[in-house]
Amino acid sequence: MSATLLAAKALLEQLQKAGHRGFVVGGFVRDRLMGRPTGDLDIASPARPDQIEALFPRVHATGLSHGTVTIMVDDLPVEHTTFRAEGHYSDHRHPDTIRFVSTIEEDLARRDFTVNAIAWDPLEDCLIDPFNGAADLEARKLRAVGVAEERLREDALRILRAVRFASTHDLVLVDSLAAALRAMGPLLRNIAVERIEDELDKLLARSERPSIGFRLLAELQLLDVILPEFVPMMGQAQNRHHAYDVWNHTLAVLDACPSQPTALRWAALFHDLGKPVTAEPHPDNEGEFRFFGHEQVSMDLTEQIGQRLKFSKARQRRVGQVVAHHMIHPSEAWGDSAIRRLLRKLPGEDLDDFLAFKRADLTGKGTDDVDDLLKKVDVIEARLRNQRAAGHALSRRDLRMSSQALMDLAGRPGGPWLSALQNHLLEAVLEQPDCNEPERLRVLAIDWLQNHPIS
Repeated sequence: MSATLLAAKALLEQLQKAGHRGFVVGGFVRDRLMGRPTGDLDIASPARPDQIEALFPRVHATGLSHGTVTIMVDDLPVEHTTFRAEGHYSDHRHPDTIRFVSTIEEDLARRDFTVNAIAWDPLEDCLIDPFNGAADLEARKLRAVGVAEERLREDALRILRAVRFASTHDLVLVDSLAAALRAMGPLLRNIAVERIEDELDKLLARSERPSIGFRLLAELQLLDVILPEFVPMMGQAQNRHHAYDVWNHTLAVLDACPSQPTALRWAALFHDLGKPVTAEPHPDNEGEFRFFGHEQVSMDLTEQIGQRLKFSKARQRRVGQVVAHHMIHPSEAWGDSAIRRLLRKLPGEDLDDFLAFKRADLTGKGTDDVDDLLKKVDVIEARLRNQRAAGHALSRRDLRMSSQALMDLAGRPGGPWLSALQNHLLEAVLEQPDCNEPERLRVLAIDWLQNHPIS
């Protein structure tokens, strides 16, 4: 038995001794029934927060207004929530009032979907399943508890949660839920963008095929509300180098990207956003389009959407790097200096992202030559990694002549001229790595200074 289940049994036994029958609830039960890896452990009982604090030595108040505390079992946090029912949701997100109730059935009635409204008593190994969630899991169906529109109107974030569960757990929306999602979609405008980003991030990170979720978002017209920039991609034809239109290519790339880092999947969504804006019919090939400059438009839209969704600076930079470089196509004809110049643009983890995305982007073409194209990426990767391993100078800080030495040589303090000179020296070193010696750099610097008087 896992340490998590042992902890659950120990907690529930102690609750039972105090007269409170408790249950494991939520995603842990759902995923256990599906034979999937289980996540955080949540339990519920009629015990009030003050009673929990009296029973267990390490309790943190994490949501007292909703009857929630966190019990620490060694290093394992276990969330305990008192059985409760909820009142009206004025803001379509949080209940105006809650009241504590005495039965697990009343508590389960407030939950979103039947598959999440199952309680398990591990002491007696029995399920409490008043809404037939276990049967829905068996049938791979996602159904709301009660009337779907009411559940979604209460908390509009459930709209995205439904799509996420359908994608991450391979569940099919029942017709009543799908209709309610479409009808209630505009309520997503009431949801904080941070919560929207979080739900989309979970969908991207936890789905084997995140395209399932994004197809649902499109079919249910939810993209129109949260990501309207995506809609023009649908139906935008491409050319002989692609088997799919822009939207279906995007989804194929999305599925081909590894789930970690999630930035790659975000980049997959954004990388061709600029194509509909820049599309122009090919002058020689009827029915085909070309997209000059689409990568810059994609970069601009990526930045705008990232700011709107309040991406962290780290995520914004990493996603932007992938989108910015996705149209660089190194070939066997490139010389070593060109390979080094590309490495200059791809420091650290950016090289891994570039290569992973390059393979996903090629796979997403869906054409017969994909295998041959991927083999060429293998060759390029070997060259890139060999050049990096050689330890050549790839940035200004790798130059073997310091900023201070250059200022002493010029007899001037730092300024824009210094960056310009260092860039000149780096270009020379990228072309000929053996130039990265102090004396040779000194000669190059003197020549540059003579031809670029500092005013």
